Amino acid sequence: EFCSGCDRQFLMGSRCGVGPFCDKLGLHAHHPRNCLFYLRDKEPRDLQKLLTEHGVPFMTEPHDSTEGPKQCVVQLQRETSEGLVDDVCSNEVKEGQAGLCRLHYVEYLAALITKNDVDPLDIFSSDELET
Repeated sequence: EFCSGCDRQFLMGSRCGVGPFCDKLGLHAHHPRNCLFYLRDKEPRDLQKLLTEHGVPFMTEPHDSTEGPKQCVVQLQRETSEGLVDDVCSNEVKEGQAGLCRLHYVEYLAALITKNDVDPLDIFSSDELET
């Protein structure tokens, strides 16, 4: 198992080997602070501001349509009683989020932050910094 945000492997407790404190942890990974793990609850406007400050371009409008979808069209698999089923997200799309729902737009912005090695330090609260 690995993190979809930073590709770090999840390891169980002492198998991690980073330090003795890991023995007390269950399944975990040591994510960099620009990973989706830490950015997933941030507001899109904060992530957009961070990318703008670092000169990283990002989309706000759908790239393949003039009107834009009303529902998120990201393909995914859903687990059902019959097994995995191919589907689309279908969550509500808001203006200025590149035709994606909030969840998938935040994933998109976080991927840009990780890919461009942007340090999100400025958008963390004091509690988040302590963590």
